[in-house]
Amino acid sequence: MKTITCYVIDDEFRAISLLSKFIEETPGYELTGSSENPMEALPFILSAPPDLLLVDIHMPQISGLDFSKMVPKQTALVFTTAYAEHAIRAFDLKATDYLLKPFTYERFIEAVTRVWQPAESPVNQYSDDYFFIKVEMKGKLVQVAYEEINYVEAAQNYLTIFLDDTKYLTYLTMKEMEAQFEGRHFMRIHKSYIVNIRKISSVQNSAVILKNRTMLLIGTKYRDEFMKQVSLKTLVSKRG
Repeated sequence: MKTITCYVIDDEFRAISLLSKFIEETPGYELTGSSENPMEALPFILSAPPDLLLVDIHMPQISGLDFSKMVPKQTALVFTTAYAEHAIRAFDLKATDYLLKPFTYERFIEAVTRVWQPAESPVNQYSDDYFFIKVEMKGKLVQVAYEEINYVEAAQNYLTIFLDDTKYLTYLTMKEMEAQFEGRHFMRIHKSYIVNIRKISSVQNSAVILKNRTMLLIGTKYRDEFMKQVSLKTLVSKRG
């Protein structure tokens, strides 16, 4: 496997130290340089473009977003930031991922390995559009169509599946439900909620509003990944 060369830019030395440590501890990745000043780093990046640039967004000399426009196109970008609202612009600039500070080593690994992962298979590879569940009545199975599901809510040892015109209580765990939804248009947004992305009408602060006007809170643990997926589907003008 080819060694992935990495360069780190952040105006905080502590942030550089953490990323440098993560890179050095990761097999197949090599730190070729780092800098607290993006403009001082630019000549080195242009003369020997790294495979991956991890750059902070909020810096005094120049923002990481503007700086990234000077970087060779073959260099993959992962932005770091303390502000989730920067994610939309980050993905508009073709960033592979962004790391919301403070982040863990596990989240770092997820971001840097995504650079060379093949694209996921499209959802429409599935020919089946429904599944069966057991409900309260013993021995009764009901068919549930994916497109009719608004969201799933944890209810102690059970789950409630909310459809367009009814709901079902079934003896399943959130983990089992997530596995059933894998690769489809569903996402965990809270320890108690899995939502059908296609049923979302709007995202407001820390909540999603569904088309049937149901409001669901976004859990802190799930906000980063959820906003990243929203950003991928957000249309933003490229005008200055």
